[in-house]
Amino acid sequence: MKKLIAIAAFAVFFAGCDIVSGDADGAVASVANITITDASLGGSSDIYVEVQDAAGRAYSQTSHSGVSLPLSLGAQFEVHSASRDMFIVVMRDNGSGSFSASDIIGASDAFDGNMLAAAAGSSLQVGGAVSAEISVAGSAE
Repeated sequence: MKKLIAIAAFAVFFAGCDIVSGDADGAVASVANITITDASLGGSSDIYVEVQDAAGRAYSQTSHSGVSLPLSLGAQFEVHSASRDMFIVVMRDNGSGSFSASDIIGASDAFDGNMLAAAAGSSLQVGGAVSAEISVAGSAE
């Protein structure tokens, strides 16, 4: 768990939070929505959620106030790498737009494009400090 948080912190603070861009060509999966089903928010009601890979490239970024679980993020994005590990990272939203390691509440277990593609037309459950249900569109095309 500590290793996962360290990876997430490294990705956020050293690689930046650049949005992954690209067209739908070559997409291996299309995420239709993410619902956070369980997370220990530690009393925080304002959170920032980012879906990112281990290199810090962000696929989806959202800020939420007055949070209660389950929380539907409304995240929609294309995944272009079959094997790149991704994580759902939840942070306390301090309103500054910048985050430190102490703002990280937790992260999901890793998932990748292959796992998402296998769940096409259904959903993928991920666990970890942040548990979520990822709804996957029928195909990436």
